[in-house]
Amino acid sequence: MTKISPTLQDIQSVEPLTALQKGMLFHALADGQGSYVEQLCVRLDRMPDRAALSRAWTRAMADVEVLRSAFLPEQKPEPLRVVFRETPLHIRWIEDLPTLMQDDPEAAWQVFCQQDLAEGFKLRKPPLMRVAVARLSETDVRMLWSFHHLLLDGWSVPLLVQRIFAEYELSLIHI
Repeated sequence: MTKISPTLQDIQSVEPLTALQKGMLFHALADGQGSYVEQLCVRLDRMPDRAALSRAWTRAMADVEVLRSAFLPEQKPEPLRVVFRETPLHIRWIEDLPTLMQDDPEAAWQVFCQQDLAEGFKLRKPPLMRVAVARLSETDVRMLWSFHHLLLDGWSVPLLVQRIFAEYELSLIHI
């Protein structure tokens, strides 16, 4: 198992897990890598502005500390959550998904989503999320946000997505 060795300046806080997080962590470790990996797919009508979308995600990560978290399951007597001051998120931009499976971009998208899901996450290494934006056609673009359920509950996900798209729209306005 790879150890993270951040400096004290890299760490914002170290906290115990909530009871719900402890339960999820226990099951995630027992069931294997794919357990508790969530995926949210958003359909877009065109490719978003790369810089604006990157700024929106960066701002969300700066403001929402759980998005910068890693988990240390082997700590005794209790597992811990480590919140980092900064955690980079690299958005994967896929312009040529239709060419991956000649005439069936939807099938190519489904294969991509399954591969992404199988990738899982290393709980000790933030971010425990990733974003990919793929063009299936000129009018069909998908954004896939994969994240470990330890980060967010079902109530928080739509609020965060709404915030990211509001931030995206605001960053397109040039004053």
